[in-house]
Amino acid sequence: AASMILGPRGATIQQLTNDTGCRINMSHRIDGFQERLMVICGEEAALRKAASEILEKIQQDAHLEEHMTMTYTQEVPMGIWTGESNEPADPEYPLMPPEEAQTKTKRELI
Repeated sequence: AASMILGPRGATIQQLTNDTGCRINMSHRIDGFQERLMVICGEEAALRKAASEILEKIQQDAHLEEHMTMTYTQEVPMGIWTGESNEPADPEYPLMPPEEAQTKTKRELI
């Protein structure tokens, strides 16, 4: 589904950005993971439109059903990830181990 959203040379995601006025970022591929993270920023109406169009594209993916169940053996550190690159927002800020993240509320994690 990611390639359907990105499009050739990023054309589809760029068109979606232009049409909705939202800023849309997708993470790079990470070995061992099937999914990619997408962040959409914008005004409420634009977010609804962008999310709806993205979900429509995901639902058109011929391989969607085979990717609905995911099992991982990797432990993923949690932390503050943001910006244009696929890097931590603040490299000096330590990433949080999953055990510690489980003790936090959603508000504390954000």
